[in-house]
Amino acid sequence: MTYTLCMKKTNAKLTRNAYNWIFSLSRKQTAMLKDKDVALAELYDLCDNDIQRNLIKDLIIRFHCFDEEIYNLALMQIVEYISNLGYNIQNTAMVAFCHDSSADSSQEILQDLKVPMTKRLNYTIKTINRFDHLHKIYNSGYRHFIAVDEFLGSGQTICNRYKDFLSKNLKDATIDFCLVAGMSDAISYARGKGINVYVAYEMQKGISHYYDGKDLETNKREMSLLESKLADTIDRTQLNDYLFGYGQSEALYSRLYKNVPNNVFPIMWWKRYKDNSIRNTICDRIQDGY
Repeated sequence: MTYTLCMKKTNAKLTRNAYNWIFSLSRKQTAMLKDKDVALAELYDLCDNDIQRNLIKDLIIRFHCFDEEIYNLALMQIVEYISNLGYNIQNTAMVAFCHDSSADSSQEILQDLKVPMTKRLNYTIKTINRFDHLHKIYNSGYRHFIAVDEFLGSGQTICNRYKDFLSKNLKDATIDFCLVAGMSDAISYARGKGINVYVAYEMQKGISHYYDGKDLETNKREMSLLESKLADTIDRTQLNDYLFGYGQSEALYSRLYKNVPNNVFPIMWWKRYKDNSIRNTICDRIQDGY
């Protein structure tokens, strides 16, 4: 028996199992999967067996999709952390991770922190919208810098920013890093490099942390098979760089209606199939060359 699922772009004929799979996920992740019936139907069909379907279902159920309320709670935790650092606020500045002219999420985090920081400190803290301008503010007398971003995935970006800071040889200056969310492995990696990092919401790898033994081996193999059905290249972007998420982060994170980090499994956001046809995806990713 088949069921007709009414969707904006197509009327898909679904088996009872497919319909139940989609319906159960939509109930668990209502906000995240709103108007995503087409993407879910395609994802179901992409799977070759129940192991793959169960894996995808588990990943989606565990997906951390922040709405505005959760996002604002994370911001307030960052504000509290910064205020407890005890720095002289008059020579302290917040700086976005952004290091070029292209807008990114770190600038949004910087902007969204301005009001709660001012209320908490009763002082308007200095903000810098590009990391490569940090030395100019240092020359104006600022000595404590709080670098902010949305997500810590592999740890590569934060390490690059820390190296950049050290290379400027800013004597008697300090830097701390604050992020809304991040992967536990990346946080440990950064701290191992001597980086002072605070992450409001810490999470674990989507597959490697939740399975072990033969189940881990099986689920990693099945995810690899699913990813092999995606286009090898889109414009200048190579799928091979994002298998299991950039840096193999295995991330399950996004903000509602926002750009998903490339650390998330590409099965959630990679927009073309192997034959280069367009996919409907449950997450959206916009980046240069993609």
